[in-house]
Amino acid sequence: MGLFSRMKDGIKGRAGAALDKAIDPEKELDMAILELDEQRTKALEELVSYKASAKSMEQEMVKQEERAAEWEKRAMIAVKAGDDEAAKQALREKKNCALELAKIRRDRDLAAGYAAQLNKSRKEFETRLKLLK
Repeated sequence: MGLFSRMKDGIKGRAGAALDKAIDPEKELDMAILELDEQRTKALEELVSYKASAKSMEQEMVKQEERAAEWEKRAMIAVKAGDDEAAKQALREKKNCALELAKIRRDRDLAAGYAAQLNKSRKEFETRLKLLK
């Protein structure tokens, strides 16, 4: 009797292992849906983050434009007062503001491009999710 019970337990163990190795399509589908949903959520979070960054960069651009205009006014006042050194310094500061403005614009444009890619990716995830569901 001990021999048969051991053989029975061995067969049950092998059968259980075979069942564990077998692929359950429903579980795989559920895992794929869960993974796509997580990726969609991450893409949406990144999209919101990049849009917020772009908005703050636009505000910084306005500040730099205002600073450049202020330095130009100071340069004109210095020229009228006959202070060429102050005018040169003001024009250097205006140029620095213009360079910073160009840098911020470039960064904003890169962020906007990446945000567009993220938005496209998010839409693709949503389409795949709808198909899987």
